[in-house]
Amino acid sequence: MEVEEISDEDETVESQLFLEIYREYMEGTLQLPTLPELALRVRRAVNDPEKSLADVAKIIQSDQAITGRLIEVANSPIYRSEVSANSCMAAIRRLGLDNTRDLVTTFAMKQLFKADNKVLAKRMKELWSHSTHVAAISAVLADMTPSLNADRALLAGLIHDIGVLAIYGYVAERPELLSNEQELDDAVEHLRGQVGAMVLRKWFFASDLVTVVLEAENYDYDSEFGPDYADVVLVSQLHSYFGTPKASGLPPLFERPAFGKLPLSQLGPEKSIEALKEARKNIDEMRRLLGG
Repeated sequence: MEVEEISDEDETVESQLFLEIYREYMEGTLQLPTLPELALRVRRAVNDPEKSLADVAKIIQSDQAITGRLIEVANSPIYRSEVSANSCMAAIRRLGLDNTRDLVTTFAMKQLFKADNKVLAKRMKELWSHSTHVAAISAVLADMTPSLNADRALLAGLIHDIGVLAIYGYVAERPELLSNEQELDDAVEHLRGQVGAMVLRKWFFASDLVTVVLEAENYDYDSEFGPDYADVVLVSQLHSYFGTPKASGLPPLFERPAFGKLPLSQLGPEKSIEALKEARKNIDEMRRLLGG
């Protein structure tokens, strides 16, 4: 974890917040979001060689909403099957256990994006909307990329700002840090990647997803063995801002190393945009499944 030198006398929100989080992290007392119980149980079951597909299905079926969404994804165009999966067991067979694990984690995470404070509740809602948009585009881009998995890309897109979620949760207990939202925004921009990496390591997520949160705002990121999920999420973020005021302050998509790693880039700028527009229906469907 890289840190900059700051002192107790520095009263800006960014440095004070950074100092508090860093101290608690080093002391082992930093409170970070907990992975939802259902997602945790499914991840443990999938990683347990003594657990069967039926055992995993039984856990998932304790939540009817997530079971329904899992079946919908299994029947989505990404899997291109003419035979419908009409049960949780059939969906898991089609998706595979690893994909099922990542999808259940994705669907369960919505409950983390909540807050009692009105200011934070609004920010959480906006964060969830942005995260689901990036996740949906990521899934579609990964489906166009033979070496990547659409369901893992969906999870990567959803967790790319998990550090922001953690920081909001932290300041929810400290209302004085909400007095200046601009300074809070500055603190978030500075801390999001490092805190996000802390969260994913606490959840025992793989290193490829940790890389996603560390590089999510680094538009010069150039993966050594790309394309990887960080490439996909970076391109998805830029695409998600098309047609919005934020787009004017961002670097051109087609000049980014991440875009050059994707097979989509071989079509050229105009045809790439056209291909993404044609995928709009699948992107919207994925957002709907996520509740974004």
